[in-house]
Amino acid sequence: MLDRATGKHVSLGTFPTKQDANAALNRAVTDQSRGRWASPERGRVTVAAYAGEWIERDPGLGPRMRERYAGLPRAPHRAAPGPGVHG
Repeated sequence: MLDRATGKHVSLGTFPTKQDANAALNRAVTDQSRGRWASPERGRVTVAAYAGEWIERDPGLGPRMRERYAGLPRAPHRAAPGPGVHG
């Protein structure tokens, strides 16, 4: 499938049969012609980005919880070895 926004070919996934693949392609082409299709790759969001947006937008969070959540690490990290574990 050609993503018109980027000019790149993108995968629609894998399918058990050729008939299923053709049906998915036909749906994507139809959606694209109606302006309703977007590449699945453009919809991917990292956990860090999602968490940041959620913290900013959640109306149920009070100022103190918002501050506490904002201070949590968002980058992947390794846990420190526990007692008796030598790295």
